[in-house]
Amino acid sequence: MKKLGLYIHIPFCESKCHYCDFYSITQSTSDMKEVYIKSLIKELESNKKILDGCEFDTVFIGGGTPSSIDAKFYEELFYYLRKNSLTYNDAEITMEINPKNRGYDYLNKIKEIGVNRLSVGIQTFDDDILRIIGRNHSRKEGEAFLEKVNKVGFNNLSCDLIFNLPLQKYHHIEKDIDILEDYNVKHISIYSLKVNENTKMNDIVKIDKYKLMDEDEERETYYAARKHMDKKGYIQYEISNFAKGGYQSQHNLKYWNRMEYLGIGASAHSFINNKRYSNSSNVVEYIEKIKSNKSPKDFEELVDKEEAIWEYLILGLRKTEGIKISEFEKTFNISFSDFDDKIKNIIENDLAEITTDKLRLTKKGMDLSNYVFIKLK
Repeated sequence: MKKLGLYIHIPFCESKCHYCDFYSITQSTSDMKEVYIKSLIKELESNKKILDGCEFDTVFIGGGTPSSIDAKFYEELFYYLRKNSLTYNDAEITMEINPKNRGYDYLNKIKEIGVNRLSVGIQTFDDDILRIIGRNHSRKEGEAFLEKVNKVGFNNLSCDLIFNLPLQKYHHIEKDIDILEDYNVKHISIYSLKVNENTKMNDIVKIDKYKLMDEDEERETYYAARKHMDKKGYIQYEISNFAKGGYQSQHNLKYWNRMEYLGIGASAHSFINNKRYSNSSNVVEYIEKIKSNKSPKDFEELVDKEEAIWEYLILGLRKTEGIKISEFEKTFNISFSDFDDKIKNIIENDLAEITTDKLRLTKKGMDLSNYVFIKLK
């Protein structure tokens, strides 16, 4: 049985964070959400040919804010997956969830439905910073929610943190990590704030009301976080991701290992049979297309060999273990020596190293990963 990943995009949010440039809508009704879930099921049905002989061993419900949809609507979606034997028995099933306005009833319900991993958008525990970046929860609410998650029995718990935020220093990140460990968090993703033009954060930064970290301070904060994670037993397995032993995100590893996955929902992306495609990012348009039995795709491309090789390298090198050279050669039926000039350049600059059968980035290379990836193009 072929194993695939399933990504389910939920584009609804209760409010828009000031730094967010992902597609989401804050004005929606319960009826629209119900219709949207039914559209997801119908899109799955339209992919029966692709899914024949396949099972999903990872499912990731992302957004948006998936927890903005009542748990009862997910029940029908998960019933469809089980009824059609589409989910593997031990599948990792992750839901992104916001700490605001969700309690024991909701957590118990989604656990009963089949969700066994939560990804909580904490970002920071500092109340002043939370207000500036437009989060709709406080430190107290964040901690109270994590306590509920523990009591309900979600052992596989991941949280997101952001650094390079206004007013933030590296001791904030260390304190945030300490709090997460206190609540038995097994996986931490940490990202540097990138200010995009079409966000409220861009307006805040433009008027110079709050300054972000300079480049050196940003890097030092990342180093401090990485060192503190190691001290706490969180193993770095990817540039931005750290986990206790055995708790790496299996779904995200599919992306970095260039494995196949199906994405359903507005703006969802897929990678199947060496093709990449994406759906319309407009919710109303997506629903109308599904209702009319039309494909929701608005983009599709066949990845040629040159592009596939580059993807394999840049995605694989995001992982701390790097890529296995023998597997690379077998996958593309080429010799790794064909890349000697490019590889030699990044090795000589202490950006990468070869150990036995693996090419991996050094810590310096991880810091300058975008530069490395350009050099490998």
